[in-house]
Formats: sequence, C-alpha cells, structure tokens
Amino acid sequence: MRPVALDLPVGSDAPVASSGRAVGLRIDSDYLVRGLQGATGPADEGRAVRLELVSAATLQMAWPASRARGVASKVGATVEHHPQAGYLVTVSCHGSHLIDPDGRRVRSAPVAMGAELWQRVLGDQVLPLAATLQGLEVFRASAVIIAGSVIAMVGPVGAGKTAVAAHLILRGARFFADDVVALETRGPQIVAHAGLGVARLRASRSRLAPALAANGVGTVIDEGGTLVEMGRDVAALPLRILYFLGGASERAETTITTQLPDPLALLRGARAASVNSPERLRRQLDLVCALSSRARLFRAAAPPGGERELARAIFEHAAREARR
Repeated sequence: MRPVALDLPVGSDAPVASSGRAVGLRIDSDYLVRGLQGATGPADEGRAVRLELVSAATLQMAWPASRARGVASKVGATVEHHPQAGYLVTVSCHGSHLIDPDGRRVRSAPVAMGAELWQRVLGDQVLPLAATLQGLEVFRASAVIIAGSVIAMVGPVGAGKTAVAAHLILRGARFFADDVVALETRGPQIVAHAGLGVARLRASRSRLAPALAANGVGTVIDEGGTLVEMGRDVAALPLRILYFLGGASERAETTITTQLPDPLALLRGARAASVNSPERLRRQLDLVCALSSRARLFRAAAPPGGERELARAIFEHAAREARR
C-alpha cells in the first residue's frame, strides 16, 4: 500500500513515513506519527512494531467476529480481543486499529484522516497495548529528566500531571513523556522508556504552550494552543523518583511527604487493562515490588491551581534526592 501522510498541511514537504523509538519500541510507520522523531539510545531489546494504513474493508476481513469479546472501553474507545487476530481498538467516527497478538504489527483504518483524536488514540492506547504485548508495563504518568534520572508523576485524570511537568521543564528539566511511560526491570534498575514527543495541555492550561515555545523546548502545533510537539533526546533512563499527585492540599499549602508503597495505587495507573493474562499479572506484581523497594516514593499536593508552585517544590526536592 502506498504510504499516506496524516495531518500534513497542503503542499507540505514533510516526509510521509516516519521511524523512531517510543514506549520501549522501535517504531516504523508508513505514515507520519507526531512526536516520533528525536529519541536516541541503545536498541530496545528487539522490541519493534510496524504501523500500516489499510482500508476499512481490509481491516474488516482481517477481524473475525466469532470468538471476539469486548474487554474495555475508555475515552470513547472500545477494545475487543480475539485469540488469533489480536486486539481491535475502535473509536466511533474516527476509525479502528488492529494490533497483532504479539504486538509487532498495527494495521489502522482511520475514518477522519485529519482528526487529532485519531493520533491521540494511537499514542494513548494503541502503542501502549503493543508495548504491553511485548513485555513492558505502561503507566499513566508524565515524566521529566532531572540530574540525569527520570522523575515520574502519577495520578488520576485531572491531577495536573502534564501541567506540573510543563512547569518543571520551564525550570530547566528535560521533557521525557506526557501521560505514557513504559517501565521494565533490568537487574537492579527500573528503566523508564520515553513516550512520544507530544504534550497535550488542557484548555485551561493552554497559556503554558507559548511559554514552552518561547523557551525553545516545544512547538505549538494546533490553533487552540493545547498540543505541543516536544524535543526528546533519550529513549530510556533509570527511574529514580515517583511522585503521587494528590490533588488539593488539605492545609492549603504545597506539601511533599514520603509515600508508603501502595500496590493498588500503582496498579491503578497501569494502561492496557485489556491484556489480562497470568503472565502479565506476574509481570505487574514483580514491577510493583521493584517500584516499592527500589524507587523513592512521595506524595505531592498543592492548593487548587497551584501547579507552578508544586513544580518548584518538586524540582528542588528531586534535585536533592538525586544527589543522595
């Protein structure tokens, strides 16, 4: 099939194919994937995925309805599983993605080619699912690099992970991932893999987009000022610190306190819930044990609207912890 470009302006000379690394995978695509370029580093243990565009008819023929079962629904996306065909992620009015059982090929049939939601689903659900099928654990977390280590922030939707990360970057941290971080254990280390180089800000935080652009660390790529393409320079680094963002501080002030290991809190942040094999459960439990014993865990909270002050406190705290 001839390569097709997505989301390219008319007359653009940008390449239609793209390749790079994200969520612990070597990704080769016959269309442009936002935020894929830029990450360098050692090979990703042979993990790779091929992204292909196909017609809706081709995808339909490849998906046997019998023995398929729906296993999850998130943000308008429905996920179905078939033991031989793999996983089918469908977003109403935007198209479908078929992920092979081993996670090494994704065939996509978009309906609305220029829709931002289409590539959002690719980055938030499809690639994390492919990474999970290849042995990684992907968490709903934003992360930056401070003192050569990954500092990650987890929390529920709306906790301010992206906004805090943006303020940390404005203070001198380096972008690593927005809301998607892949993890694995390698010997004594917990290794974090960078996500796609795209940050999605809520409309109420869109003022951060021009600030990131002015500092030369990002490029605003949508008219609403909520989508920023960020520079990435590494594919994987050790994870040192994990902050649980706890929402508004009860004392109306910014606080950072030691967090006792909480396996349920960690597991709630895991993506790709549709993969529920015994092997995956063992891997999750092993990683949760590693996080509990090897990473430094803290809870960080701030008054409503206090992301900037919280970022200042986390930046100073993480810099001290990284020297220990």
